[in-house]
Amino acid sequence: MVKVKVGISACLLGQPVRYNGSHKLDVYLREVLGPYVAWVPVCPETECGLPTPREPMELWEGAGQQRLVTNSTGIDLTLQMTSWCGRRLKKLEDEGVGGFILKQDSPSCGLQQVRLHCENHRVNRKGRGLFAQSLLVHFPKLPVVEAEKLRNRWERECFLDRIFTAERWRTMGQADGGTLVDFYNRHRLMVLSHSAEGEADLAHWARAGAVEACRAVWEQALSAPSGKNGHCRMMGRMLCDLKPVLSAWESEKLEEAISRYQTGHTGMSAALSLFFYYAEKYENHDLMTQTCRDWLLPVYEGG
Repeated sequence: MVKVKVGISACLLGQPVRYNGSHKLDVYLREVLGPYVAWVPVCPETECGLPTPREPMELWEGAGQQRLVTNSTGIDLTLQMTSWCGRRLKKLEDEGVGGFILKQDSPSCGLQQVRLHCENHRVNRKGRGLFAQSLLVHFPKLPVVEAEKLRNRWERECFLDRIFTAERWRTMGQADGGTLVDFYNRHRLMVLSHSAEGEADLAHWARAGAVEACRAVWEQALSAPSGKNGHCRMMGRMLCDLKPVLSAWESEKLEEAISRYQTGHTGMSAALSLFFYYAEKYENHDLMTQTCRDWLLPVYEGG
């Protein structure tokens, strides 16, 4: 598996940079995902010049924009934060980050549903951290997720598929027809699990040698979680690929594996492992080189 640079809120890696000098270590991120990525830690609040510990701050709505204001002293830090964001995002672009994981509920890093103070002392959950907002504007296609979301299998799989596929694409070399077809051949089942239409379109444009069309197709296809139905669709295709060499008993076993997974009687790893067992047994090189095989790794299972 390729190693991709991933930006991350520094507190999630255990760095004591929060307003009270604590951290929010996420063990899955550091211990399980860590070996597969090159972390680029970022703490907007300390990096823009604020001390640790520091006065807590929250988002306030005023003059048609969100502002970052300290809780007790009422100091407006918006300009200080946004000025730093411009410089830091340019550096992240130069470093080639392929994804970003943010700390939820933070007035600087929170991606959604951050506390926002409005007129008449009303508070809602419609805020977005100032750094998170700048990040989305600067990198509109970058896979960005809050750490809390990665506890969900579908969200985790979607994010990992996107960052690893993008890195494989980036390091593919000079794209020509043959390279694109090879890229399609290795990713076809993963893309199929996310979108049947996307898989068909990717095949078409790869054979046509259309680089930008291929990229647009797989980016769109992988932008939404695959879900259980997508997994079953993918395993159904694997069964079709294997059937010419399977015995009747082996075909029944794989059909049963799909059914048991669909009804929740077995997990994804157990079902998919059986398919790759038969792919290896019958030396099906095409299936053995599929990128969806990564789903059997602990990083996809959640540790």
